Amino acid sequence: YGFNGNGRSVYYGLKQSPGAIQLMVNTLPDTGGFVPSVKYNLPPINSDPFANDFNFFTDSLIVYSSIRLGGLGGYDLYFTHCNNGKWSEPENLGAKINSNYDERYPFLAKDGRTLFFASNSLKSIGGFDIFYSHYDDQTMTWSVPENAGMPVNSAFNDIQLTLSPDGANAILSSDRERGYGNMDLYTVVF
Repeated sequence: YGFNGNGRSVYYGLKQSPGAIQLMVNTLPDTGGFVPSVKYNLPPINSDPFANDFNFFTDSLIVYSSIRLGGLGGYDLYFTHCNNGKWSEPENLGAKINSNYDERYPFLAKDGRTLFFASNSLKSIGGFDIFYSHYDDQTMTWSVPENAGMPVNSAFNDIQLTLSPDGANAILSSDRERGYGNMDLYTVVF
């Protein structure tokens, strides 16, 4: 799912049963060598059997999708943050971001204020599309999500956009026409 801030820890999911993913972490010690993977201690998410599509923005902020009870319909986007070693209960990003459809594959840009995600809502061109929203620090709200449009999106499924640190390009997965089969990786240049 990603790396921590200094790039020495990698976070990934280990599928344990249908729908359940256990978060794992593998850290490269300062002395080098290999350290076995360990279960990532994140009780609020580990107790959610529907948690998926994690974006580790920092070591203390995670955005993810889930179809847990209390959502707005389909997969919704949630976040949790760590304060003084304790993770918060996951919070739904709200009705401005989430819909009655599926919102998945979140990616929070380096600025921490631009959220990219995929949705199959009525605002999509076809299947899942990439959307983005900006967080306003003064009003403490997210803007109404905008469809990234073509050529980023297609009439097929476009998911998992990951933006480069400088924001000049991105990689996404798509099953659009003329691919090599199923989901292929594509580069986007802004």
